[in-house]
Amino acid sequence: MTTTDENYGRDYQLDCGRWVTVEECYISTSTIGVLAGSEERIRRHLIDDLPKRVQSQFGESFPHYIKPMPEGGLPRYVFMVSLLSDLISESPHNHNHSSILVVCWLSDDITTSLLELIKRETRAIEWNKYAVDFSY
Repeated sequence: MTTTDENYGRDYQLDCGRWVTVEECYISTSTIGVLAGSEERIRRHLIDDLPKRVQSQFGESFPHYIKPMPEGGLPRYVFMVSLLSDLISESPHNHNHSSILVVCWLSDDITTSLLELIKRETRAIEWNKYAVDFSY
């Protein structure tokens, strides 16, 4: 992908060499909807509920990768970011337009700019392993 004026700053390169564009970002508190319980029970609920939260925000048809939750404690925030890139399959029979992946992680950290945070948390993603080609 090339950088244009309309998406300047939203493009960056993953460690695997693929260029991606930040399409959409969603941030919420991690314990939203939880009223009470032990820290371990809330933590277990949070982990179990993440796939449903991703699907609720981005739809069931979008592939997603949920990064492992940090050990101990309850992270404050849930981050979800939709990334776009060029096609994975270069087949002439591929009628899709791009590839897409939603990446989700939990963290207490919002000490950098949002784009720097997204880059840091997603740079090591193995794009071809988790993303899929799709049509608009």
